[in-house]
Amino acid sequence: MKYLSIIRTTVHTKYLFFLRYFKYKISGVNNQDSINFYLSKNESPSLEVSVKVGCGLFCTYCPQSNYIESFKNRYAKDYKVLSKMVFQSAMKNVDTNTLIKWTGFTEPLDSKNFPFFCEYLKNNSYRQSISTTLKGTTKSVRWFVDNIALFSAVTLHLPDSDGLMKCKVDGEYINNLYKVLEVRKNKNLDVFLIGKSFQSDVLKVIENCIRDGILNKKNIIYAKVLNTRNLSIDAESTGLTNIQFRDKISDTKKQKKDSYYCAYRRLNQGVLLPNGRVTLCCQDYKLEYILGDLKNEKLDDLYNKIQTSEIDNNLFLSGDFYPCTKCEHYRTIDNSFTGHL
Repeated sequence: MKYLSIIRTTVHTKYLFFLRYFKYKISGVNNQDSINFYLSKNESPSLEVSVKVGCGLFCTYCPQSNYIESFKNRYAKDYKVLSKMVFQSAMKNVDTNTLIKWTGFTEPLDSKNFPFFCEYLKNNSYRQSISTTLKGTTKSVRWFVDNIALFSAVTLHLPDSDGLMKCKVDGEYINNLYKVLEVRKNKNLDVFLIGKSFQSDVLKVIENCIRDGILNKKNIIYAKVLNTRNLSIDAESTGLTNIQFRDKISDTKKQKKDSYYCAYRRLNQGVLLPNGRVTLCCQDYKLEYILGDLKNEKLDDLYNKIQTSEIDNNLFLSGDFYPCTKCEHYRTIDNSFTGHL
């Protein structure tokens, strides 16, 4: 059944890919370059938000040291915590059709200003989703639990039994977890685990909620495959023996005629940093490609930067665009699809 499910998922995602591919072609666009960039973006733009530099959890499978070191080296004198002023300045350049994702490189609840940020977005008609460990400042965690209906989708990234996530599980944490699960009752909520099994107290909550009809088993996601974050992590460095890492296309397979695209569809899903700048995508923990400063530039312009630059455009389509050259999702248009539709 496991392998049948994998095959079914692979076939279905390939079908969706080619459906979009040919739909775009029959619309009258015969320019292959335009098709590649179209397929490299999501149907709807989004913006992930990193509320600070450095996440206190320091999970084994997260390259936080890369993020912290790169930010300090590049922006030594800049804000390391997202302020109200920077956030508001940045959001003035973001259209309301952009989904704001509370995730990025750090835990979103680890900001005392999180309630302010979310209320600001609500009052200005932005949609919001969140991926959280339920750890952070006391004020922000309590506010999130009480205002969870504000988010269109919620993903709970929960502690594992091997301590890969450096998360203290106490009575308050368990109470917050149960409240969130009870309020959402499977409404656009997923529970996500990296590791072999949930931490014992968390597992009891999960089992009880399944028994009481509060949580559906289909909403529990056990990670089987992880991204390497541009070759920043692997099985050896993380100790995740039960996890696979996606293979990067070998350079020896590249031919002159190959045309590349982003199979992860991240060219319009950047990450806002605490200083207002936007990095290429959530895989770029080393901040190796900064799209620009959102305090002074429109987000739509940043998302078209690679496409409108003659140099970057040619590099991207030819398979030579750095840092994408280190990413397993940077693939030829006719190569195996990674399944992110």
